[in-house]
Amino acid sequence: TGIPGYTCYRTITEIYASADTLAANNPDLVQLLDIGDSWEKTQNANAGWDMEVLVLGNRNTPSVPKSDAFFMSGIHAREWAPPELNLRLAEYLLANYATNADVKWLLDYNRIHLVLSTNPDGRVQDEANQTWEWRKNTNNNYCTGGTGENGRGADLNRNYPYAWENNYNQCYQTYSGPMPNSEPETVAIMTYVAGIFPDQKGPNPGDLVNELTATGMFIDLHSYTGLVLYPWGYTYGEAPNHDSLRAMSYKFAYYNDYLPQKSTKLYPTTGTTDDWAYGELGVPGFCFEVGDEFHQECSVFENEINPDNQQALLRAIKIARKP
Repeated sequence: TGIPGYTCYRTITEIYASADTLAANNPDLVQLLDIGDSWEKTQNANAGWDMEVLVLGNRNTPSVPKSDAFFMSGIHAREWAPPELNLRLAEYLLANYATNADVKWLLDYNRIHLVLSTNPDGRVQDEANQTWEWRKNTNNNYCTGGTGENGRGADLNRNYPYAWENNYNQCYQTYSGPMPNSEPETVAIMTYVAGIFPDQKGPNPGDLVNELTATGMFIDLHSYTGLVLYPWGYTYGEAPNHDSLRAMSYKFAYYNDYLPQKSTKLYPTTGTTDDWAYGELGVPGFCFEVGDEFHQECSVFENEINPDNQQALLRAIKIARKP
């Protein structure tokens, strides 16, 4: 039935149910993996959520070399369009596999890893009270008892270990947690991503990734601002592979008509997902900031965000083998 007032967006319960249905109905093309627990579930096995990855790809051809693309969404609970965009991409690929040669190639020669909800506990809170604009997870060890935008929890997109900084104010909306990867949601994503991509980058920020052999694609879907962002976000200096990251951002922006730019042009950030993916593993890391509202009206999602960004994500899968 969707979120009240925003029926184009499935509720968190419906998102999980849809993933179950896709896996059950497409056993040759879909694998649903449990990669960890949300914070609430680490406190109570009967509460919270499993952290799940929906893996799409032809499972009957294990000998065929496959490229990997990883798309995550919902790390900030109040951003409703990204999880639905991610789920619609899965449904499009599966619905068209038998009839569309392009889609058949995508699933025969690639694996697409989708984390539909990276912060399910926070999403529950945001759905329950739409005025809260809940951003963080719900870890009650920080800003105990607080609710809403500046309430309890850690900002999961400041909790990754690459260029992490402690901002100390637990009640602030971008509280980074007391230490890098302190949150179970962060650990689950890091462990999984490090397991599907080879480490292609040296230990120093200035180490260049070999562009002749590099593989993979990492995109974190957010809202909002209409941007395609690429590393670095933690420094105004350019990443070693800046020119190639910039070129890829322009390819994506061709489809979604967003502004491609280095992350710091929006504002400096530390401990983010895309900086970590590129800085730690050498995987091209991007952030799509879709739309112009956290709770985006459905007409904009249906007519602009979903069709335009779907084409950008399809392009990202296509170039994942040798980006």
